[in-house]
Amino acid sequence: MLGPPALTLVKFGGNIPAIVRADFSHESWRLVVPIFLHAGFIHILANVFTQIQIGRLLEGFWGMWRLITIYFISSIGGNLTSATFQGRLVVGVGASGGVMGLMGAILAELLKNWTHLW
Repeated sequence: MLGPPALTLVKFGGNIPAIVRADFSHESWRLVVPIFLHAGFIHILANVFTQIQIGRLLEGFWGMWRLITIYFISSIGGNLTSATFQGRLVVGVGASGGVMGLMGAILAELLKNWTHLW
């Protein structure tokens, strides 16, 4: 993806399930930092494009602070899920959990207001 090697991502705080599970009290920061790391140029471009498209829509519904809250809770939740269920030799980076959380928020908004849309 035109990005840094895995070892660099580990040094900068990538989510490594084995490390997080082994010493959660000292390594829990690895659930937040990977939100700001990406595997490369293509990875960050795809995430930013999706965030902009979905974020514009949801910001109009809910405002900036609610959008940011949903995004960060979803991102940390995604990293926690990854640390819990992924294999030992995986380095997790990116904001895909936040993007999926925003997509889920759009789905919830559509289901909630379905009768008002038609």
